[in-house]
Amino acid sequence: MKILVTEKQFKTLTGVYSDLNEQTTGTTQPIDLNYILSQSESGKTTNEFCKSKTGYDICLVIKNIDRAARDKDDNNKSRFLQSQGYVMIEKSGLTQDSDGNYKKSSIWKKQ
Repeated sequence: MKILVTEKQFKTLTGVYSDLNEQTTGTTQPIDLNYILSQSESGKTTNEFCKSKTGYDICLVIKNIDRAARDKDDNNKSRFLQSQGYVMIEKSGLTQDSDGNYKKSSIWKKQ
């Protein structure tokens, strides 16, 4: 008896979706500092929490319709930023937007 394994199942079985990857629109994108920095730049001018703060380098805004996935993404990116020498200065409370996304913002400073 042969078992047919789809490409997606194979990737999942071989561990492609590691803790240092984020799930974005059905694809896996490695967390990297340039990606976080580019997202941070828009958050500095559009995110109310980040606009109200000064003296930071990174505005990390994470939102997801699934609260557990949002929390995991936040933990992964926070660990990554800490490994790159950043310290979290302040974090907003958890909110939910009109689309039902859970959202939390944080600001980071390079040590």
